Amino acid sequence: YFLNARNESTKRGLTHIRGGFFTKGTSKFYISLPVNKKGNERKDVYLTLSCYGYMILLCELVLKLYTDYGALIDPDQYYSLEGIGLNNLKIEDIEEEIIGIRGWTDIESASKETRLNTLKLNVPTSQINDLFQKYLGGNKP
Repeated sequence: YFLNARNESTKRGLTHIRGGFFTKGTSKFYISLPVNKKGNERKDVYLTLSCYGYMILLCELVLKLYTDYGALIDPDQYYSLEGIGLNNLKIEDIEEEIIGIRGWTDIESASKETRLNTLKLNVPTSQINDLFQKYLGGNKP
């Protein structure tokens, strides 16, 4: 719906905001949503609730991706010993990916976990849990 509404608004000049009101310092707007595929039957829906529901849908989709493909897309899982194993990588592959130099952390006294933790200091962590917490009430796997 939102892509269609954007296209109709920017390319054809149609507005989907059908009305609204301002009371006690807040404004409320309603949009017209199609009831059927043709779009000739429509219903008015509170804009904020519609956007909130769409955001929940998107978060559920992304959470499913993190659940199914976390070792590939989640930096917290990808840059773990388990993730390296699942992706058939070696510490040297991760070194080359992050630093550009294979063997950069290869010190005799350093364990694989220590080497990996040193490398992870150069990788931004995923901040997606904030969205999952806000919209789904939980965290990524």
